[in-house]
Amino acid sequence: MRASCAFPDQADNYSDEIIQKRQRFVEQYTGKPLHQHQTVLFDAQSTQVNIENFTGIAQIHLASPGPLRINGEHPQGDFLIPLATSEEHWSLPITWGETVNLCGGVKCTVVQDVMPARSSLRL
Repeated sequence: MRASCAFPDQADNYSDEIIQKRQRFVEQYTGKPLHQHQTVLFDAQSTQVNIENFTGIAQIHLASPGPLRINGEHPQGDFLIPLATSEEHWSLPITWGETVNLCGGVKCTVVQDVMPARSSLRL
């Protein structure tokens, strides 16, 4: 069992310096290199409202099925739908969107508009 240790933290939790410290911490703790997590192609400061302890980014497969005809309450028209998944079985059928379009498209509606409460639990 590993000894408990503190994850790197500082006043500016989104600076290049702290991100690199966290990446080194993860590599040392796990004994595995973070090959593709290290290059951040956007301003990490912009993630402040979305993520704590920002450490890097991960690449995931991206398909752009469509164009699919969307008949929504707000969006109307033909759209390419970005689909990020590690399951190839999801993107292929959606890529065959022509069948959906021949049936009139996809109807979209908002059923419930909620924001889950943020947990105060710190791990």
